[in-house]
Amino acid sequence: MKKANLFFTFLAVVTLFSCETDIDINAPYQDIPVVYGLIDPVDSIHYIRITKTFSGDVNAFDLAADASNFNYPAGELDVVVQEINSGGTIVKTHVLVRTVNEVIKDAGTFDNSENVLFRFVEPNISLDNTYKLV
Repeated sequence: MKKANLFFTFLAVVTLFSCETDIDINAPYQDIPVVYGLIDPVDSIHYIRITKTFSGDVNAFDLAADASNFNYPAGELDVVVQEINSGGTIVKTHVLVRTVNEVIKDAGTFDNSENVLFRFVEPNISLDNTYKLV
């Protein structure tokens, strides 16, 4: 019995002192796009918002206050929407245009000095077709 208690005490001491207590909560940065959009068949102009995730060693509110942390720079993205019929054939390809402040963004936690959206014009949205963002 004394040997078992001694063994478990030794095991507990080794386990407690061999643990590392430093934790790095920020993983290495990865460029991950975040996409918001709604294609409304009643509208003729359709907007897609494409931002990127952000991370850093400072407060997230400080990072959100700088639009360059979550907006892609001009010219970095080529965005199209493909209209695909029920047979799987691409019927149309819509090249999206990057716009800045075409739609005003409300104030909030994120910087609203630049509201970057991508848009395309299509007055005849077909409910029978699928729209794929590329």
